[in-house]
Amino acid sequence: MKQVNIYVQTSFRRPRKGNGWIGYVLETQTAAGVATLTDFKMLEDTTRHQAELLSVSKALERMTKPSEITIYTDS
Repeated sequence: MKQVNIYVQTSFRRPRKGNGWIGYVLETQTAAGVATLTDFKMLEDTTRHQAELLSVSKALERMTKPSEITIYTDS
């Protein structure tokens, strides 16, 4: 089974709703070396916890095959 690391980051620092960025990096080892997929998005009127969960959700949506996944976040 393929090992995938997901690194999640947001710019939200307060628990109240606000505007900010979310992003993730998916990383896996291939025969040619490390492969990554990334995405970043601006969110409005969102809490820090909503932003973290949405970022993880968006990363998981990119998964197409069963994998062993490790998620890293700053929360």
